[in-house]
Amino acid sequence: EIDRTMNQAESLLQQSPDSALTLLENLPRKEIKTKGRLARFALLKSAALDKNYIDVTSDSLSSVAIGFYYGRNNKDEMLAWYYHALVQRNALSYTSSIVSLEKAERIAKTLGDYYQLGLIFRNKAKLFNLTNNNPSAIENRKQAIQYFKCADKPTYQAFSELDLAIDYLNN
Repeated sequence: EIDRTMNQAESLLQQSPDSALTLLENLPRKEIKTKGRLARFALLKSAALDKNYIDVTSDSLSSVAIGFYYGRNNKDEMLAWYYHALVQRNALSYTSSIVSLEKAERIAKTLGDYYQLGLIFRNKAKLFNLTNNNPSAIENRKQAIQYFKCADKPTYQAFSELDLAIDYLNN
């Protein structure tokens, strides 16, 4: 039952993240007994919170996922570092967030995941903007555009191009 619900939540993440979050929030946590299931739950809930624009500042979920997936160099570890970086950014730990994004970046490059690389570089650009490092923001924005282009994500590419124009205006 737990696995089926998590599979259903995962399938809903892109199109109906609110439904995915509801499913995950209704799972009885004390019934998620294995470390693997708990890590998967933590990763799915981190994704669902992000996709519902809920800013989280506690790393309780992302740390569980990192603890389990650490060293596996797979998509799950990459996503764990990515969502951990978002939590760190929300908690105003910008340097730590960049370090976590770089860990996610290393794995994403190994996997050839251009879409995720685009997201990583987009978030690095945001962090550099927050720290008033506009030249680094511009360079990361350019990287995001290239990765979104490789991933055939024209909408993400267009928004990143708009953000790049704004960065140039602010330079």
